[in-house]
Amino acid sequence: MDRESRNKKKRPFDYAGWKKVETTANTPRQENGYDCGVFATFCAHYLAHTVDPNFAQEDIPHLRRRMMISILNKHIE
Repeated sequence: MDRESRNKKKRPFDYAGWKKVETTANTPRQENGYDCGVFATFCAHYLAHTVDPNFAQEDIPHLRRRMMISILNKHIE
């Protein structure tokens, strides 16, 4: 984050208000090179609701459909 901020905005990234979240052995792991957006979105979703992310690679098709339906219905939690 800091490197990208320095490159694009020419200043260090402002971490004020951010909380570092450590990964654990139970943290969902992406097993391919193209589901990163779904993994990142749902990890953030779970953490925003103070729930440990508890999904796996095989849940991604369902989560991708859930995300699509939310967007189409203009109802994003």
